[in-house]
Amino acid sequence: MIRLGKQEEIDAYFERSGASQSFLKALCKSVAYTKRDEKTMYYEEKGHLIVGSAVDDKISMGDDAFAEKYFSSEKEKPSEAMMSIVQMAFDASCFNDEAPDSTIHSYGIYVLEALDYHKYQTRWKEETRINKVYELGFEYFEELKEAHGKQILSVEQNKVVGNIEMSWRTHPYTSRYFVSATQYIFFQVPVYFEFYGVNCKALLDMVIYDGGSNTLQPIDFKTMSENSIMFPKSVTRFGYNFQGAFYREALRQTILSPDTTETIPELSAIINKETAILPFKFMVETTEVKTNKLTDDSQFMQGSPLMYTLSDEQIDIGKYGRPELVVPTHYRAKDSEDATRPLPPIRFKEILGFKQAIELYIWHSNNGWEIDKKVVEAEGDILI
Repeated sequence: MIRLGKQEEIDAYFERSGASQSFLKALCKSVAYTKRDEKTMYYEEKGHLIVGSAVDDKISMGDDAFAEKYFSSEKEKPSEAMMSIVQMAFDASCFNDEAPDSTIHSYGIYVLEALDYHKYQTRWKEETRINKVYELGFEYFEELKEAHGKQILSVEQNKVVGNIEMSWRTHPYTSRYFVSATQYIFFQVPVYFEFYGVNCKALLDMVIYDGGSNTLQPIDFKTMSENSIMFPKSVTRFGYNFQGAFYREALRQTILSPDTTETIPELSAIINKETAILPFKFMVETTEVKTNKLTDDSQFMQGSPLMYTLSDEQIDIGKYGRPELVVPTHYRAKDSEDATRPLPPIRFKEILGFKQAIELYIWHSNNGWEIDKKVVEAEGDILI
């Protein structure tokens, strides 16, 4: 059985208050980072913001839902500057969030405002500048009308999205996770739970339930600009161990505390106290496209996806963090001027897990969200 994600559930997730792993990781950096749009933070973790979210939607919500959200055209695009000018004129010509019903020629006043804003060919006559936009931007304006309310994908982006879907669904390393003969496969699974009294929420890309073994397999989709073999270095850099540990805790609470946890009814109905959670996995593929400088041909590098499993050690770091590590060093060489002075120690900075992030969340909930806790405690004088 396959249960696709539902847009209304995803919208409800982002509208509902609660501490998400994206928010908590941002808080670990600074309260300033928590001011960003939560949906943007969530989809940034997919790798390439546009392609990552498009892959997510295509696989987890199906082709019909994908077509409602994305638009791709093979028409040749004007320059970046011209597209920006046309986009600005188009936005100004929309009324009550409805696309304009006339061609760009009817909106010369908005075209001129956009030209002035972009300081485009300011030495030309006004009529010449406007006519140039009419000439170069007509087709793109029409495309914007057709795509109104949707995310526009370039031809290359659309092909990459299709390649990644094909790669994941057909490659031996990844295809078995999409076989539903003996499994329940759930996409875009929201989970609302409590941790240390804080309302938390998680949105899992994929959860597979195997009735034979009574297990849950959580999986997150990741795309990256490099080859997928380079993914491990992203785990620490982007806190994917934090994410995996947090999502695993969400499922753990769903099993152990169903009365204080909320998720999709189809999942709640089949799990029980004995259900085991398998190690968290990432399904990874590259978005890389190489261009031959001589022929200008594009080489799409998709087709070698990899699965990565978070070890118990990484899950532990993701939940409990790791304190600062200080490694003493040896004295300088004997022939050095400062032979008697030891070198400074090597320091590995502290890593915060989601448990410490929740504690930080509680502190800011009680003391305000304007100034970072470490700034308050150091009275504005931080030792580095």
